This record gives sequence, C-alpha cells and structure tokens, in this order.
Amino acid sequence: HGNADVKLDSLLINGNPAVTKQGYLKGTVDIGPVIFKQNRGIKSLAFITVDTEIRADVDNLSFLNLYLDKFHGMKAAGFGYLAGRFRFDKGILLPQTDLQVDADKLSLTLLEHRIEGDGTIDLNVKKTRPDELNVKIQFADLDALHMQDMQPLFMGHNVSVEARGKPSVFPSGDRKSDISLLGISIPSVKVTDLGVYQRYLPDKWQLKLIAGEGELRGKAELTANAFHADLKLISEDAELGIAEHRFKTNLDSGLFINSPSLKSASMDISGSYLRLNDSSLSTKLHGNSRTWETALMIDKGVLKLHLPKVPDQDSELDQLSAALDQQDLKELLAVAEAELIILGSISQLDWLNALLKNSFNLKLFGAAQLIAHLHMRSGWPIQGSTLAIQPNDLSVNILDYTVQGDGLMIFKVEHGGSNPDVTFDIELTNGLFKRLNEKEGFIHDVSLKLQGLQKELTYHGPKQPLELQLQIPSAKVKDMSVYNHFLPEDSPLKITAGKADLKADIKLIQDSAWGFVNLQPQDLQGQIDANIISAQLLVDINVAGGAARTMDFDISGSSMLLDQVSVIGSQQYFEQPDWYAKIDLNKASVNYKRPVTLDTQARVKIKDTRPVVALRNNEKKKPNCLSEMLTVEHIQ
Repeated sequence: HGNADVKLDSLLINGNPAVTKQGYLKGTVDIGPVIFKQNRGIKSLAFITVDTEIRADVDNLSFLNLYLDKFHGMKAAGFGYLAGRFRFDKGILLPQTDLQVDADKLSLTLLEHRIEGDGTIDLNVKKTRPDELNVKIQFADLDALHMQDMQPLFMGHNVSVEARGKPSVFPSGDRKSDISLLGISIPSVKVTDLGVYQRYLPDKWQLKLIAGEGELRGKAELTANAFHADLKLISEDAELGIAEHRFKTNLDSGLFINSPSLKSASMDISGSYLRLNDSSLSTKLHGNSRTWETALMIDKGVLKLHLPKVPDQDSELDQLSAALDQQDLKELLAVAEAELIILGSISQLDWLNALLKNSFNLKLFGAAQLIAHLHMRSGWPIQGSTLAIQPNDLSVNILDYTVQGDGLMIFKVEHGGSNPDVTFDIELTNGLFKRLNEKEGFIHDVSLKLQGLQKELTYHGPKQPLELQLQIPSAKVKDMSVYNHFLPEDSPLKITAGKADLKADIKLIQDSAWGFVNLQPQDLQGQIDANIISAQLLVDINVAGGAARTMDFDISGSSMLLDQVSVIGSQQYFEQPDWYAKIDLNKASVNYKRPVTLDTQARVKIKDTRPVVALRNNEKKKPNCLSEMLTVEHIQ
C-alpha cells in the first residue's frame, strides 16, 4: 500500500525508450501477494493496483498497444505529450482513467492499413460505463496507405478512429468478444490516384480504376455483431477501363453496407450506386467518342462473403478478424455470392457492343432505361441472371443494314461462369429499315424480332461465334425504286413506283444461313425507254445456305411470279390480267453486298410474248413484219 511520487528522466518499455524529457507519476501503488519468478512480464499485472497522475513527453507510444491490440491488432507508434490519470487494478482499467496524448507524430496500423500524421489519442473509462474502455484517435493532418503500397489511398484532415471494448489487459475467457465497437469517420479527404483502389477489385471483374484525382468521404462501424458503412468516392477526371476499352468520366459512386449479423457474413448493399457523367471513350483509331451518361443503382442487393473457418475463434467478430488476417478483400469478393436488382439509365448503348463481338456487325445504339436481376456465384453471373433494356430511339445494326424504332431487349445467362453463354431477345416496332450507307430508309412500319445466342462470352480474344434468328413479321416498303440497286447499272429497266409488304425469317450462324424472305409489291411500275410498265409481283426468296459474315447466300428454290402486266407506249397498249411469267431458281447464289451479284440456273415459264411484242412495237424503228411472228405462247 505505497504512495508514489516519481520524477522520470528516462523510461524503457520492452527495451525501447519511452520518455525523452522529464516527466512525473504521482499517486498510489498496491502490489498483492505474488511470486514474481513465476509471474514474469505481463502476468505480473494481475497483482498490481495503480492510481496515478501522469505528465510526460513520450518518445514511443507502443505502450498503448497493450490495450489497442485487442481491436483487430490495432497498433500505435510515434511521439508526443502524455497527460492524465491512470487507474488500474489487477489487469483492468478502472473508471476515472483518462489519458490524452498530443502527438506531433502519430502512426496507426489496422488490418493491413496505416494512417500517418499528427493528432491526439484519448483513452478513458467513464463512471457511467465502468466495464467499457473508450479510445478515440483524431488525426489533424494525415496520409492513409495500404501496407503494401507507397502511393497513399487518401490524404487530408480530421479523420478519426473510435474503439470501445472491455477495459481488461487479459481476454475475458467467455465466448463474447472483448470488442464492442470499431469505427472510422472520414469527413472529406483527397484521393491523388484512383488507381490505388484497384487492389480491392478482383482481377476477374472487367471494371478497372486506372487514374484520376478525387474525393473520399464516409464512415464505417464494426460492432460485436454487425457492420455498417457509408462511403462515397467522386472524381471529375477519372480514367476507367472495361476490358481493353479506356474512357474518361466524371465519377460519382456510393457504397452503402448494412450487415446486422456477422454470423451469416451477408451484407445488404441496397442503395449503392455508380454514376458516370460526361464519359468519353478514347481510342487510337477513332479518337474521342461522343460523350454519354450512365447511372446505376442497386435497388435491392445482398452480398455474401465466404469466410474461411478459423479454429479457436468463438465470437462472430473474432472469426471475421481472423479471416481477414488470412484473406484480403479482393480475395473475398472474388468468391462472393450476390443477389442484386439494379436499376439504371444510359444515354448510349455503345458499351454493350464490347460484349457483342461477332462477325455479323451486330451493334446497338440509343439511350435506354435498364433493370438487371443478377445472381452471382464465385464472382460470376449464373444461370437465370437477366438484363432488360427499354431503349429510346433504338438502332440495331446487322450485316449491312440498320433498323431504328421502339424496342425492348432482354439478355439472359443460360450457362454461367467466367465465359457465360448469353441469349438475347430484341423486339422492335414502328421501325425504319435501311442499308448502312443510305441517307433515307424506304422500309418502314417494321416489326422485328432478333434472337441470339452468344456462347462463351468474353471481353478478350477474337470475335466469338454468334447464332442469330432474324424475324420480320411485317414491314412496309414505301417506294419500290429502292430495289433498283439490284439491277445492273446499264439495265434498260428502272423501277419507278410501287409499294410492298415484306416478311422474313432467317437463321444466321457463322458460316451458314437458312430461312425465307417474302416480298409482295402492289401497284408496281417501271420504265423501259419510253414505255411505262405496271404489274403485280410476288417474290419468295428461299435461303438454303450461305456464309452470313461474307453476305454470300444460297437462294436455290426461290421463285418470282409476275402477272397483271400492262405496257403503255406511244404506239401500242397491252393489258391482259391472265398473263403471267414465273421464274424458279433451281440453283442460285447471291452476294448481297453492293453491287449485288447473282449466279443462277433458272426455269422460266411465260404465258406468251405479247408484252415483249408491245414493247418492240413502241420502238421508233422496228421490223413490222416480225410483230406477229414474235407472238409465241407457253414459253418455257
């Protein structure tokens, strides 16, 4: 039962200098019955009672780690001025303990991270909560780093770390954790390089944080049974990447985590969001693209981590702490499970074209609203994951054509994994159909269905095989003259007017195609020299094979029926409703690129040659004696 009044000129703790300038301890000391030989080191604290006032310049803050270490291995280092009251009884801090450190240099390490700067440490046990130790560490100026990085995660002011737990040096021995709270508060700090945060994202995720300055703010709180976090990261000059694509953007992201039970390792991340504004893709070949906006928000979302089992860890918090010592966040996310409903909007659908690498020139354009139902296992989407897109001003390119209209797109994962098989259904109404190089489209009121299967989808490597089913249940050709490009440039026949109904159903695979195209013109008119011709026409194109990627098709079995022909000329007029001409393409191949080329063996049936005779009789120079001789019936 002694009194202590000690002036300190120097002090060594575990062989390290702790005091550099004169200080003092003043109070009482009580040592219970103890055999020191059997209770060396920290064991001796179980027999000592101290109540003292302390004032000292300390050159080493590591003596605080006796209490800080219980908070997931938190450790302090540095130097500063220590002052306050220290009440200790047999390994337990008592109420009215109140120690403050004003540190000119302060370093705090926790879970593979380190904060360096200057600030204060407040360690106390209040009368109102005698069984709770309170620790608050307030940084004035600081740099925060991952232990394996030289580049800081952020730098700034007024970041604080708060911890609460049992005021005992020794473990409690029960199944409950000695920790009741560990939290960090980040008011607003500067991020000098977004690229350092890439270490937290699994390599299998295609989103890459490359560069850019920004701002981070938020808070995180870990209790004995739960975890909550609210973090926001923004940047006005972020450089991001998706696979091999790079783009600059204004980044605004928020991560909200609510895990009411650490036992299940499930986290509710509803409300988390990502906004990319004024985004611009930059490539060596095409320069900077037009800008676009993207907004994604997790309407409902649960993320489940698979924590490794660590023996001899009873509490949920201790289990989590021990697991994090074995695996970092990147590894945990790489094998995580997730159930997410994501709502969003995008001003351009160009980003989907990175997924649809194919030889059919299939591309999507336009703005859209989207909703995704994602089911993730081991960081990959699994069967049943869907993405529904409601576009505005949708444009779909396929082969040499583009169609614009109102539509709905649904993507679905049929087989999950690192290279999933994905099906998609695109339905488009009130569409306008044209070739890519045409300024004006002549096929309108298009109803289109496009179904596809992309096997082994990947961002990398060559274009992958794509299976497509193109259906046009209905479409209107408002001006048949658009089909003059099928005719040779020096053809005497030119289509001048007419409308048509169009239907099609074609299956396309890498080196094959099959299906049909049906064209039914009405009021078809043409001109040969000064003769005006009108007729009814029915075209049935049978696609029996071909290579869609080169626009080469086998159209054997196709047919054309021409009837109700009239010829109006200066000398003679012909009109017979019973006249017909039918062409059956027994063998035929066509290359559908411009200029269109056709190689065919055909069987032709013509009722008679009267329309041809009428054309000849309307010529200025003609052998009149041949007119009747040229009239032949039932020609094959």
